[in-house]
Order: sequence, then C-alpha cells, then structure tokens
Amino acid sequence: MTLPSLVCCQHVVMLAGWMSA
Repeated sequence: MTLPSLVCCQHVVMLAGWMSA
C-alpha cells in the first residue's frame, strides 16, 4: 500500500466516524 493511499484511507475513516457520530 502506498503512502498517499494510506493517508486517503485515514481521512475516509475519520470522515465516516464524523458522519456516524
């Protein structure tokens, strides 16, 4: 897994947590 995709994944996870919160 490349670094950019890892950072993108982190942002997606944070956004998902924000939406579900």
